Amino acid sequence: MAYYFATKWDCTRQDPIFLGTPDCRIAYVNPAACQLTGYSRTEVLPMHFFGLFPSQDHPVGNTIFDRILAGETILDETDIRRKDGTRVLTELRTTWVIIDDRPCV
Repeated sequence: MAYYFATKWDCTRQDPIFLGTPDCRIAYVNPAACQLTGYSRTEVLPMHFFGLFPSQDHPVGNTIFDRILAGETILDETDIRRKDGTRVLTELRTTWVIIDDRPCV
């Protein structure tokens, strides 16, 4: 899935791109996403998306993720927690897509 995505899209863009599975696992990140989070690609790929958000935001994240799985596109601002513990306010545009016959967010 990640190979398909990387070869079909310009993933050298400055915008961070995260691609995940329906169970909220991170499956692909571009270099800008690694720079934003402070994690290397190897470190971020086994992570759950909620690992990037402060724990107090998890209940809201669950609600938003349910809306995404229902087909809604979400535009929101939230803090992302970097590897060093600092937070950075980030605008997120999240949607449900099918890539290589597999559902992704």
